[in-house]
Amino acid sequence: GLPDGLDGPASERRFVAWTTHWGQAGALIYSGAEEVRGSGQIAVRLESKEASITTFARLRTVKRRADRAQVVWGALGLEELLNGGGSLLHVAESPNGDAAVMRVRGAGTLLIYATERPSRIEVGSEEAACSWDDDSKLARVAVSALEEAGCDVVLRF
Repeated sequence: GLPDGLDGPASERRFVAWTTHWGQAGALIYSGAEEVRGSGQIAVRLESKEASITTFARLRTVKRRADRAQVVWGALGLEELLNGGGSLLHVAESPNGDAAVMRVRGAGTLLIYATERPSRIEVGSEEAACSWDDDSKLARVAVSALEEAGCDVVLRF
């Protein structure tokens, strides 16, 4: 069978696609995220000596604590890595469904797509800050988890 969340018709599967596009000499041209249905497409047009990488993450839902409304989110991985998703050891919802939980290994900026800004973030057992971009709906959280087991990052909404 298919991995969790990939069963059912392709048109019902939802992902976030984070695309970064560089020009000559590594100059950043574009970086952004968008929601994509499983049968959707991401178009990329490259000129000579340009490069682009798109990372896909399955969209998940958690419930906001205040009113139990659904928040959609997807963990994209460490922003500084070409394969940022490789830094994600585990991605899930908390048992009661009110938090996004990720186990991360590596050091850098964890990139998370969410339909709203997190109200609380914990890295390990410490509260952490994030930067938030209203337009792209991306949260950026600094992590340093170089040990083999990694560390847990928890987002509440």
